[in-house]
Amino acid sequence: MLRSKSIHEKMIVECFGKKVRWDEPRPAFDCDLAMLGFTNRCGSNMTAELLRRTGIFAGLRESLNGPAVQKVSEKNGLSSFPDFIKFTADSEPDAPIFGFKVNHAQLEMVCRWKIPKMFRGAKVLHVVRSDLVAQAVSYSIADQTKQWTSEQKGSGIKPEFNYDDIMIRLKGIAPANADIAKIASKYGLPRLELNYEHVVADRTAAIAQVCEFFGHTPRGQIEMQERFQKQGDGLNDEFIARFMEEARKRDPRALAKLTR
Repeated sequence: MLRSKSIHEKMIVECFGKKVRWDEPRPAFDCDLAMLGFTNRCGSNMTAELLRRTGIFAGLRESLNGPAVQKVSEKNGLSSFPDFIKFTADSEPDAPIFGFKVNHAQLEMVCRWKIPKMFRGAKVLHVVRSDLVAQAVSYSIADQTKQWTSEQKGSGIKPEFNYDDIMIRLKGIAPANADIAKIASKYGLPRLELNYEHVVADRTAAIAQVCEFFGHTPRGQIEMQERFQKQGDGLNDEFIARFMEEARKRDPRALAKLTR
């Protein structure tokens, strides 16, 4: 499934050595864990923000990235990865469910290290996007501008259309999503697949579905004005149209297979 360790795992091991597993017989927390599985530009940031606004979820950030783990651990004198998890969870507001975002490699890493056993229970919320071409185009643009959310200023670089770059990103999305599903199944973790387009179309229903999956009911009306605004604009639409036109000329069968 995973042929090599991710850069994030390598950096965490550099930081803690062999002190990465949770081997205690009992959980460290009397709350549940939500692992938000994502691929880049799938809408996970918006979903996480809406979930935090329910008061049921805390965290759901990209806190497991190698540089962040090293920085936080060195600053606070943390000596093991479970200590880092404890520190991160304790730094968030009290809530019935704590969570963090995971790509497919991070999900496999934390499961192998038995981090879900630190919590009363654990489930995977897997955010996916139906329009994979739009996702790949958004990923290509964000990687050039370094503006991953509407809150960030970015590099100021004007993104350029690059067919090959978009195609490489497009080819990686479906396998990464498949890996998240396979890893959840391998470790016996319940998984809910949440469609980004569903969240955009009916946020209240989508968030209520997630809360129900975790055994909770949203507390009152969910705030509908999230911090993260939709970033896609006319440039995204232009790049999507150019990509589709070129892909139909180069390899229409491959495009159909990738986007079915």
